[in-house]
Amino acid sequence: MADDITLSREYFLMLLRRAQCMQQAASEYAALKHALVTAGTPLESIKVLVNAASGIPTPPEDDSDSIDEEDSLSDIEDTYIPAHRQDFRQLFTKPVNARFAASGPWRRNVSAPLSPTSNKQENFADHFDTDLAPVKEERFITDRGDRSLVIKGLSKSTTLEDITKAIRGGMVLNLFVRQHLQEAHVAFVNTDDAEKFLLHAKRHDFYIKSKRVHVSWDERQHYMPGGIARRIHNDGASRNLVIRFPKPEVTEQVVRDDLDHINTLEVVSVKTLQGHIFVSLNSVRHALAARSCMMHRLRYKGSRVEFWPDACAEPFPPVPRRPPPNQNYHKHQAKHSTNSINRFNVLCNEDDTSDTAYETVESG
Repeated sequence: MADDITLSREYFLMLLRRAQCMQQAASEYAALKHALVTAGTPLESIKVLVNAASGIPTPPEDDSDSIDEEDSLSDIEDTYIPAHRQDFRQLFTKPVNARFAASGPWRRNVSAPLSPTSNKQENFADHFDTDLAPVKEERFITDRGDRSLVIKGLSKSTTLEDITKAIRGGMVLNLFVRQHLQEAHVAFVNTDDAEKFLLHAKRHDFYIKSKRVHVSWDERQHYMPGGIARRIHNDGASRNLVIRFPKPEVTEQVVRDDLDHINTLEVVSVKTLQGHIFVSLNSVRHALAARSCMMHRLRYKGSRVEFWPDACAEPFPPVPRRPPPNQNYHKHQAKHSTNSINRFNVLCNEDDTSDTAYETVESG
């Protein structure tokens, strides 16, 4: 029996596509099963649904099934989402299931399970590697890093606009205020910006409306979905919109009224400048919904509704440098020594001279 097997080009491409489809299906099944079990769905119900859809009867329970269930539960326990902030950095550090850890799209210069062994066919595979490489669809996944901060100690009159004027150093993903607690919750797009902002507030203090406030990590973190991350990267989405050359009937109050129906949307500010209307909202997600809503209204036809850069992403303002403590000490000492001189010493000397002269005249 010959060791080499010759395959036609069409059959070889079909095998590669079939293998890729099988790997993708296995990965999707593992992810879906993990999500259902995490949400509280029993494994028995998942098996019944899968077997019913495929037309396969549900197998009876035996020892092997119990072992698989224990393995699956142990894998899920490793990826359990904690409720406290200090455990957020341990999220999804392990794969959903070790059996599917190696599954995924093939990459260049990596041998596939069905790749042939002959040199001729290896060159043939490299030649069609560009056409066969699947597009990486999961480029933007849900980011579960720490990005949410809480600002406590606000004054009762503090508004969202006051907070956005004070925040610098990173683009804001979400922002809302709890007036009854006098605190604000801010989530940044980048996790590094959140850490830098917290460090800056700890070192140099943070003031809103001339009042010092306290900044710390939020116990409830705000995650960034992959869809929003894709829009930020590809379309430059932000929480701010600009309406280019609106119609005369479109005023600031009209814009506020048109956005009032969007749930949990809060308007930070609406300003008209040089014929354009700049709208600032409390989150990127609401800005996406507001832009879609405006583009479907007749009054905004003919006007471009674009995203506008977030002013919160500007760098931190320069911190005024304090003079060294030694200079202040010397200045204080010099001032103190100057003030300690008695200005009436001259008068005292004149009085002493006159008294001495008077005594001399009497004795004479």
